[in-house]
Amino acid sequence: MQRFIQFFVEGVFWMQLFLFPLFLASIPAVIIFNSSTENWVVPTVIAILAVGAATGIWLAQRTRRKYGSCARFFGRFMGDE
Repeated sequence: MQRFIQFFVEGVFWMQLFLFPLFLASIPAVIIFNSSTENWVVPTVIAILAVGAATGIWLAQRTRRKYGSCARFFGRFMGDE
């Protein structure tokens, strides 16, 4: 049961690191999508979101490898270490 809880907590922190760049990429994607109705808009928005997702995966994995876990990384901000 403890390993399940550790896996769940690590997953939550990993998702936080993954979603941050994706959220930042979604802001210009929504602005571009709402501002124009031309044919190039949808592929551009998909490309921007793909770059945001790839950056999020890279950031989360880099943090997990560097600090041993994403929970340890966030624990440093909360004063646990």
